[in-house]
Amino acid sequence: MDNLTPMQQACWFGRVNQLMNVDGQEIVSSHLYIEFLGRNIDVMKLIQSIKRLYLIHPMMRLRLSQEGEVDFIDEDKIPAVTCDDLQGKPDLANLFIFEKRKSWEHQVLNIWDGEVIKFSMTLLDEGQFILHIDADMVALDPSCIPDMLEDLCRLYRGEDLEVIPSNLFFDCVYGRKQRHHRGFSSAQKWWGDKVSKIAPCPLEKIGNSEEKRKVKSVRLYKWLTEQEYVVLEKIARSNGFTPSVLTMSLFAYALSEYIGENYRLSIPVFNRRPPREDKDRFIGEFANFTIVNVNLENIHCLRNLCQHIAVDLYEKLDYSDYDGVLILRDFSRKTGRIETAPIVFTSGLDIETGNLYSERVKGVLGSLNWTISQSAHVALDAQIVRVENNVLINWDVRVDIIPEYIAKAMFDSFFQYMRSAIQNLEFLDEDIRK
Repeated sequence: MDNLTPMQQACWFGRVNQLMNVDGQEIVSSHLYIEFLGRNIDVMKLIQSIKRLYLIHPMMRLRLSQEGEVDFIDEDKIPAVTCDDLQGKPDLANLFIFEKRKSWEHQVLNIWDGEVIKFSMTLLDEGQFILHIDADMVALDPSCIPDMLEDLCRLYRGEDLEVIPSNLFFDCVYGRKQRHHRGFSSAQKWWGDKVSKIAPCPLEKIGNSEEKRKVKSVRLYKWLTEQEYVVLEKIARSNGFTPSVLTMSLFAYALSEYIGENYRLSIPVFNRRPPREDKDRFIGEFANFTIVNVNLENIHCLRNLCQHIAVDLYEKLDYSDYDGVLILRDFSRKTGRIETAPIVFTSGLDIETGNLYSERVKGVLGSLNWTISQSAHVALDAQIVRVENNVLINWDVRVDIIPEYIAKAMFDSFFQYMRSAIQNLEFLDEDIRK
């Protein structure tokens, strides 16, 4: 198990505990479910391309034993790509898609048998189709999905891609540990002095954590237009902030109305650069996170909040060689209880590629039709990212933990603050204490 990343170890430990039914809760995996809605696909060609994709990327064939040992399944064990033909059955198709989405949003892939990613197709009228994808984050983190789909589309269009060596990801993990040993030690020491200052859990006022409920996740989402994003980015840059810092601050303010003025956020950090050459194409689990404290007690305007969050975020990023999983472990030892960071904010507004998915992916698979993630210890996973030049604001909410009416109220507040920042140049300087 030593060759696993801290995040993989946490995923493995959680799944083993759930198998033992330690707390009597349902099994919940950390996974991402997405759909693409496209048109005029060669079904057999796409299925063959998916099979080839499994062979090219060994992490798609990862098998993790209940003892924490790693290997890779053979070609004959690759999960089959199912295809449901609902052409000429529009009423049945709508119900089928709804039920399939509901099932896949909450499914638990069998990582013990090497099922870490699963594909399926639904054929619809007028040449339309939906590609369903579910990926367990023990093998692939969300930052890798766009590149995986890029390779799938390259294969579909006839390109010949080199097979990634099966040891490359874990060699990279080992190499990262060696390269960052000095950085790890200094970051560990820095966090040792800061861990007691981590802000309270944000669910203390609104969570249902003491009551066992049936696991249920819902998706809340809205869009900003390309023109609205241009204005938002200009406002952020003109005030000395990145769009990510501005939106994170608006998010923090929206939540504070319901969960209090002092709490912690989990901010993902992916230890991976976008691939620039074929040799950099390998995918895997590169996720990390840092903990940002939100404290509005002495904040009088949103500009001031942006400044405070930016300072805390960038300082924490300087010490991100010490993984967030380890930070929470140390914090738990200090407090004597299990500490989590159940609210996650991910901004992809500053990624080099601009849009999350490329024109090639759109040309082959169509447009992103649905996306939702689920995790055992995450109650709210908020993402903001550019898709086809527009901006998707997407919240994945465990409503068995956060009451749905509170989640919807917080989401509406966040979206309204985004709109206010775009429409009112003085919004960031307004007194929030009035």
